[in-house]
Amino acid sequence: MFKLAGSKLRTVEKLTQDPHHHSLLSSCRFILLQHLFEDTLEFVQYLTQAGVAIDYILGKEYTSESDILEQLQKLSIQVKQVQYESIESNDFLYQILIQSLQKAKQHQQKVIVHELGGYFSKAIQQIPTELKPYFAGVVEGTTFGYQRYKQIEASLDVPIMHVARSSLKEIESYFVGESITLAFNNMMRSLGLTIQGAEALVVGYGMIGEKIAKSLQLNLIHPTVYDKDPLKMLKARIEGYRILRPHQSLDQYDLVISATGNYAVSLDMMRAFKSGVILISGGSKDIEFDRIALEKAASKVRQLRPEVKVYTLNQKEIILLSNGTALNFRERSVPTEIFDIVYAEILTCIIELLKNQSIHAGLSELGELQRSQIASYWLELHG
Repeated sequence: MFKLAGSKLRTVEKLTQDPHHHSLLSSCRFILLQHLFEDTLEFVQYLTQAGVAIDYILGKEYTSESDILEQLQKLSIQVKQVQYESIESNDFLYQILIQSLQKAKQHQQKVIVHELGGYFSKAIQQIPTELKPYFAGVVEGTTFGYQRYKQIEASLDVPIMHVARSSLKEIESYFVGESITLAFNNMMRSLGLTIQGAEALVVGYGMIGEKIAKSLQLNLIHPTVYDKDPLKMLKARIEGYRILRPHQSLDQYDLVISATGNYAVSLDMMRAFKSGVILISGGSKDIEFDRIALEKAASKVRQLRPEVKVYTLNQKEIILLSNGTALNFRERSVPTEIFDIVYAEILTCIIELLKNQSIHAGLSELGELQRSQIASYWLELHG
C-alpha cells in the first residue's frame, strides 16, 4: 500500500518519540554537514521536536536546494551552503565546533557532528582539553569520510560511528546505482542520443559500483569492471561481468563511471581513453577523476551545456558530466522513505553515542541486532 500523505521518515519519527531517546536527545547539541533535500528538512524537524539544539547546518555545494535552505532558516537555525574549498579549510570548521562546544559547556550538554565526507577529521583532533568532556563524537555517512577517518584512526581520541559499510546503507546503494543510469539516459536523450549497446567501464566494485554495473546491464549497456582489490575483481568475475585485465587497452569504452569514494582515474588513464568517451562520477565528491590535471593538460575546453564539458586532450575529446560530481543528484536520487532507513541508523548511532559513555575512541558501527530492529520498524511502518 502506498502512503502518499504524511511523514516519509516514519522510523525516525518513531525513534525520536521514544521517551528515553527524547530525554537523551534533548541534552544534545548538533552540527550537521549534509545534502539539503526534503529528507534533510524532515530529519531536522524531528530532531528539533525531540529537543536537539542544532547549532549549524552546512549544505554541500551542488546538492543543496534553495527552497529547503530557506525552510531550514525559518527554523531559526544557522544554515549555510558551503563550497568544498571552505569546508576543507580546518579553521572554518574548527571555529564552528569550538563555538558549539562552548555552548555545550555552558548548558552541560554534549555535541555530536553528523557529516558526509570526513571534513571534521582535523578539527576534532584539536579540541582543547577543557572542552573534550562535552564532545560525544561523530556520525559519518560516506565511504569517502570513512576512509579519511580510517587513515587517522590510530591518533583518534574520540568515537567515530559510521554507516558507510552497513547492510542497511547497501539498500540505498541500489537506488543510487539505478539513478546514475537514469540520469545518464535522460541526459543523452536530451542530446538526441541513445545509450543502449554502449561499452562501459565501471571503476570500483564496492557497494555503489556493484549496483551501477547491474543497472547498466539492465539498460542494455555492456559493463566491464575494474577494482584494485583482487577479491572484488573475483566477485565481479563470478557474478558474470567482464573484468579489466592488466595491460588491457582502455580505448574501447564509450563511458567510464567511477564510484570508489577516492581518487581513482588519473590523467594518464584519461589519455588512454578513446575520443568521445564520457566520464561520470558515482562518488560523493568530485575526486573520482583528476579534473584539475585534465583542465591544465587540455588544449581546449568547451562548455557544451551547463552539465556537459568537453576537453580536447591530445586531439581527443574527453566529455565530463556534472563537472565530475555525482550524476545521481541530477535526478531525485533516492526516495525519502528509503532514506528513512539510513537516517534511522544515523539517529541510532547518535543515541548510542549519547547513552553509551564506554564507546571506544576510533571507528565503530552498530551491530546487526540493532540494524535488524531498524529493519523491523521500517517494515511495520511502511508496509
